[in-house]
Amino acid sequence: MRLYRFYVLYKFIKINILDIFYFKKKVMKTKSLIILFLIISATSFAQITERAKLKTANLMLQGNLPKAGNYGFFIQAGDLSAFLNPNLGANSLLNVKYYKTDNVVYRIGLTASKQSEFVSGTGDVALQSQYSDFKIKYSDRTYIINPGIEYHFSERNLFDIYAGSTAKLGFSRIKNVSELNNSSTNYTHETSSTGSVVYGLDAFVGTQIFIADLPIAIGLEYGLQAIGNGLNRTRVENETAINGKIYNQEYFTADPFAFPNLQNVLPTDKYQDLSARTFDLSNFFRFNLAYYFTR
Repeated sequence: MRLYRFYVLYKFIKINILDIFYFKKKVMKTKSLIILFLIISATSFAQITERAKLKTANLMLQGNLPKAGNYGFFIQAGDLSAFLNPNLGANSLLNVKYYKTDNVVYRIGLTASKQSEFVSGTGDVALQSQYSDFKIKYSDRTYIINPGIEYHFSERNLFDIYAGSTAKLGFSRIKNVSELNNSSTNYTHETSSTGSVVYGLDAFVGTQIFIADLPIAIGLEYGLQAIGNGLNRTRVENETAINGKIYNQEYFTADPFAFPNLQNVLPTDKYQDLSARTFDLSNFFRFNLAYYFTR
């Protein structure tokens, strides 16, 4: 590499001397700038592709690869539909990496989402309201943990190539509660709960490139993922009072929106027991942004 730099520098001096005698001043200036740019580019390329080992203030400089004992935080961006529906394999909100060795990396991510709505009110007798009072609640929770492992093949940081696999395990629950009261002897109280177990596995290959002298890398992963959703059924508990006489019902049903390919044929009857599940096998692209540090 040093011989190459001296050679380029020699050519630079030689050409500029010839320019003094044979070319105009404007042409000489243009060539000088071009050759100087080539020298700087060659030096920068050598700096990026060599695995530097400098560490200062707990930050890895010179764009070097992480070593055993290093940590990293990373975020992922993929298919938008996955973000909108975590059950379809959304990318994790919080991700951590740990370099067990220079080549073996453990990773874990957590996907968590929660949404709730609540409305209550009191009827106006003078306006002949339908209900004397009512309460309606909605909640939607999803929690998925994503442990995984990577194996890095390359010792260079220009293209850090690796392969790995990630598992998915969690649950999702949607709950609706409604209390509609006409009077103390006439009311309808109903609770519906849809719970599902989320599980899956993916395999991928990826690469990351470090940005200049920063401990930051951008990367891309491509792979195949399998996502399953079990126990995806709705349990309904209903209590209705008519003139003081109470009637109770408990049954299972399936939400047509959870089965988009069966919406037009899925019966919405009430069942004593019900089995419902979904499974999806597809490929994916993930864009990664990672920040590495030492303890």
